[in-house]
Amino acid sequence: MKIEIKSIGFDSWGREVFQTKKGSLLCDVNLDYSHKNMRLHTKIYNDFDGEPDFPVKTERFIIVDEFTND
Repeated sequence: MKIEIKSIGFDSWGREVFQTKKGSLLCDVNLDYSHKNMRLHTKIYNDFDGEPDFPVKTERFIIVDEFTND
């Protein structure tokens, strides 16, 4: 089962920022706005404009417009 994320904007460096249902923030350090070659990282201190922190397995995530109810 994939983890749903939705786009919530772009940080001050132009990286697309995503949020999980639980509120964790991720960003695409590859700056791939097509979402085909993304490299997701957590955001340090879970801060919208924070630096990219740890890489995550991008294939574990799916981009959605709205979160589904579980």
